[in-house]
Amino acid sequence: MYLLNRKFHIIKLVGDILSPLVIAKQSPIYIVGMPRSGTTWITSILSTSPGIKCLFEPFNVKFSPEAKPYIKKYFREEHHEELALYFRNILRFNHKECRLGYLGRIYKKLPWWPGRIMIKDVHTTMALDWIAQQINPIIVIIMRHPCAVALSWFRLSSRVPDLEPNLDKFLQQPKLMADYLAPFESVMRNARSFWQKTGALWGASYYVMLEQQKQHPDWIVIQHETLCQDPRQQYRELFDKLNLHWTPTTDYLLNLSTNNNSDDPWLPVRISSREHNKWQKELERSQINQVKEFVQPFGIPYF
Repeated sequence: MYLLNRKFHIIKLVGDILSPLVIAKQSPIYIVGMPRSGTTWITSILSTSPGIKCLFEPFNVKFSPEAKPYIKKYFREEHHEELALYFRNILRFNHKECRLGYLGRIYKKLPWWPGRIMIKDVHTTMALDWIAQQINPIIVIIMRHPCAVALSWFRLSSRVPDLEPNLDKFLQQPKLMADYLAPFESVMRNARSFWQKTGALWGASYYVMLEQQKQHPDWIVIQHETLCQDPRQQYRELFDKLNLHWTPTTDYLLNLSTNNNSDDPWLPVRISSREHNKWQKELERSQINQVKEFVQPFGIPYF
């Protein structure tokens, strides 16, 4: 919410103070997707609704090294007391790094102030079914074209040298492979180039998420490209589904984030109408073909 000017900071602050007593008991919202899929943009817009108590990537090891055992891990229905405790501390705002992710001033000063919890995370994509059993959130899965994700990762690799699509985290989990990914083991092991690995990682990640979503029809699946092409209408519909309140702050931030460009890869400010097909203009045909070749076996229907 650092993009807001003073006027809209005040509007947001007043809303956060007055609204939580009404909405605090509503179901948490869990925003999830692959890194570079648009989760930060969506979280920033949804957080303009009054009374939203937002936690930004509580499983990011950069901020929370103790989260490392849970990254990309798959859990069946077994009881995991340590992870359950970690979640309870997050939801109670007892976690020492929670404040890093607030998108509202009131919660920086008064973390105990009531509000509706919203968590944005890109590290727990394999554990959504377990998370649903633990905290019963409304889960929102964000999808973005695999070639767009690959392009974004490739750009970021110049700033983050060790950024590399890692399939071993999936291949080394016997339960995950047995329950979901065994039919695709050869595809994942045969991926060699950056583009092939990114395609296979995208396919494996969304295959598991969408298979789990089949058992939870209340989960919301939304495409980043749809939001980019008609942001106002699509966000209105998403606000309605999540029972969120549209405000002047929402209008301001949505306009700012969709009609301006920033070179900062972590800042959700882009000319949205140009985003949905940018990868077609910037990737070479061989790169596109490699991504698609390793996505195709997973049979993801959205692209």
